[in-house]
Amino acid sequence: LGSDVLLIGQSIQSDIAWLNLTQGADYNEALDIAEKFRFFNSRCRRFEYFSLSQTAYGLLNKTMHGASSHSPIEDCRVSIK
Repeated sequence: LGSDVLLIGQSIQSDIAWLNLTQGADYNEALDIAEKFRFFNSRCRRFEYFSLSQTAYGLLNKTMHGASSHSPIEDCRVSIK
């Protein structure tokens, strides 16, 4: 990809590991949407995470996937919005 690339995705660390990408060589920075929009649940004393669909609906008022199955292409398009 390149050392100047910004990767954006939902819980992206597992994708980076699966693709065997190296920070600094294959990409510069990774932005994990799940980490940006987490909240602390004081009752359970842990962080809770929204799904990409929940985040898209809350921030963009966009319903994802509808009745169809999962689409990685739609995930990508929503992630960069």
